This record gives sequence, structure tokens and C-alpha cells, in this order.
Amino acid sequence: MTEQHAPSAFYWNADTDYCPHEPEPERGTDAWDQWMCNHQLSDDGPICLNAPAGDACPACSAEHGDMVPWSRCENRQHTRPRQAKTQQHRAVIADVGGLECLERECEDFFTDDGDEIPDKETCSHMRQMEICDACSDEPTASNEYPAVVAWADCPQRKVGISCDRCKGTGIDPEHSGTETYGGGIVRPVPEPCSVCQSTS
Repeated sequence: MTEQHAPSAFYWNADTDYCPHEPEPERGTDAWDQWMCNHQLSDDGPICLNAPAGDACPACSAEHGDMVPWSRCENRQHTRPRQAKTQQHRAVIADVGGLECLERECEDFFTDDGDEIPDKETCSHMRQMEICDACSDEPTASNEYPAVVAWADCPQRKVGISCDRCKGTGIDPEHSGTETYGGGIVRPVPEPCSVCQSTS
């Protein structure tokens, strides 16, 4: 079965400090049957169902032979940290691309001889996309380039489709703002609809 690029719950192995139970008893005994109520067998040994490791990408994890967090899935679109990220479900234009591009590892950043092009700031794979500000990830110390959720896939946007004010766009038709992006570039940012987005 081919692993999919989709969020899946991962758990720590039973032989790690994250497992709160006793070590694995002898297999086939009553104690082992009881122990297995909180554990599950896997290709890498028993995992502890009481020690969640968070959501991971099964496809990327299988490819790399280690758990790859869902936030680092190579099949998702990512972006550079955005200024003034909010918890509002609103459409924001962002430059997105794969992690390989944002981390300057794609072929565009190198010459035919394999030398890095130091002054090149972006690559041909980057594109602009309308994303949901609230649904998209925030940058963390271990995740400099957060994954994004397309505005078209925002569940709150779909809820607002019947809104008379914004006609399902989630954008207030009478108000707009701006944000500073990248090297001081000011871009228009639509304000969320004051009716269907007011409680988001």
C-alpha cells in the first residue's frame, strides 16, 4: 500500500522514555495481552498509544525512514514567515513553494557545474497563492517555512458561502487594509467580512 501525503497520528515507540508503562512482558503471556491494550505492533517495534508524537506525513516519513511532521510535508506548499499573521479566516496573498525552493536547495540556485548562485533570491517554482491566514501554520523554531492552506480549502470560508454581505468570499466589500511584505513592499489585504467572519 502506497503511503499518502496526509496528516496521520504518530506515536512514540514503547522502548522510549515517552511510554509511561512497564517494559514489554514476555509475548504470549497474560501480562503481554494486558500490555498490548495500550500498545500496537509496527514495523519499527511496538508503539505506545498513550505517547502521541503529533501528526506526521506517512509518505515523507516512509521516504526518509524517520517521522516527518505534517508541518514539514514536502508535498505541501510553504511560505516565508508573514508579518502580522492573525487568527482571522481571511484571504492573504503569499509567495509559496516547496521546502526545497525556500531552503535554496532546488536546481535553480545552482549553476550547471553545481556551484551555488549566492545572489539569487528566488526560483522559477515560486508562485503567488491566496491562502487562509488563520488555517495556515505559524513559523516555529523547528519550522522556519510554515505550511499553508489555500483560501479555497478554508472550512470557515465554505461556511460563509450563504452570507448576504460578502456573497461567500469572506471579504468585507466595504473595507480593506494593507500589510508590509518582504523588502518593504506594501500590498492590499482584504478585511474579513464583518458578518460571517466576525466570530472566527
